[in-house]
Amino acid sequence: MKTTDDQTELFTHVDNHDQVIGAITRAEAHAGSFKIHRGVWILVFNDRDELFLQKRSLTKDSNPGMWSMSVGGHVTYGQTYKEAVRREFMEELGVPVFQIEYIRKYHFLGKKETEIGCVYKTIHNGLFVLNPEETDHGEFHTVKTWEAKIRKGEVKIANWALAILQDIL
Repeated sequence: MKTTDDQTELFTHVDNHDQVIGAITRAEAHAGSFKIHRGVWILVFNDRDELFLQKRSLTKDSNPGMWSMSVGGHVTYGQTYKEAVRREFMEELGVPVFQIEYIRKYHFLGKKETEIGCVYKTIHNGLFVLNPEETDHGEFHTVKTWEAKIRKGEVKIANWALAILQDIL
């Protein structure tokens, strides 16, 4: 299936210390260049302390159809991490995010790409308007339920999302 991701989108290209070098296209960033680019990931919990995770659209250019963080994406060239969080939240879940809490920064080496990204968390009870080009669907469950689903192979989760979740939760 053809991707719905704009391969000419410009990401923020950085060095190992997260200092901006310039811009890099999505196509180059995801094609095995391993040029480091910025990402953001957001964990969304509801008032019952359940975690929302999403299953990525089959039209995504990386990890299509796999489960991942509540919200995740790239920092476009010229944006700050927090600006990217707000844009990605609206793009994927269709609602604004108001309060976000910084958790930590990660350096992730994948099979075809390298990212430095910041992880945030927020509380939101949903009614989300999921963008079908970004998200197939999503669910709230307790962390223990997610752990059981992953362990039993009921959900296939992207490697980078699994590494972050195992470290944080």
